[in-house]
Amino acid sequence: SKSSYPSWVNIQSAGWVNIQSAPTGECSKTARWNNDPPYSMQGKDGEIHGIHPDLLREIMKRIPCDLQFVEMPWARALAELQSGRLDILMNAAKTAERQEFAHFSSAIDRSRNVLFVSRENDHKYHINKLADIIGTDFRLGVQINAVYGEEYETLLKNPNFTQRLTQIADLNSGWQMLASGRIDGQLAAELTGLIQIESLGLSNSIKVSDLVTSNRPGYAAISKAGSDERFVKQFNDALSSMMVDGSYTKIMEKNLPCKVSVKNLGCR
Repeated sequence: SKSSYPSWVNIQSAGWVNIQSAPTGECSKTARWNNDPPYSMQGKDGEIHGIHPDLLREIMKRIPCDLQFVEMPWARALAELQSGRLDILMNAAKTAERQEFAHFSSAIDRSRNVLFVSRENDHKYHINKLADIIGTDFRLGVQINAVYGEEYETLLKNPNFTQRLTQIADLNSGWQMLASGRIDGQLAAELTGLIQIESLGLSNSIKVSDLVTSNRPGYAAISKAGSDERFVKQFNDALSSMMVDGSYTKIMEKNLPCKVSVKNLGCR
């Protein structure tokens, strides 16, 4: 069934789309996409759109290099990137572990990871930082192998924290779990969460809390198995030229409900 997203997103919900192909050539890369508006989604025309696909298309055109989009969940995408079966994973946090198998581009954008909570049970807990869920019965939904900031990474070493976590493969499943009371909160990118909650008709059940877990830049993780540092330089040079000539701003503002600042890598 079709979802009703905010008017500025201009998309519809999509069924499973495995690969969207570009013409073949000497240079050809695969990039992951998932239904994650406004960062990636399938448009009414059947094409894959959003901040990251639109930026990637323009970057690849400038290199030049052909591009294929492959739909997959986050945890699988990381595994495929490590194996070399996937070339590019957008919106990746740069960690020491990931740098073992991936190059990282220049910073591409910036988005806040926040805690979403049930409106009904919001008064029950006082969560000012993630560590506050330790010793409570708070159940926190998190995507498998996702990174939500420095405090989160540190707390993953604490079993008293990890026992409060509920691993989810898909954000939409997490919103349903939160609305039905099976979890008490969920971490997600703020814009993505707001759009998905509205599309599912859950805005009256779920709200954004005051807890921001990270506001650091996102990068393109580029598999070392399939790309060398020369390709990474070409990628970064193309991205830099887009920021200079206005293409970056135009693409971002097409997908965001705000005026964009290149310096801020997002809304002014």
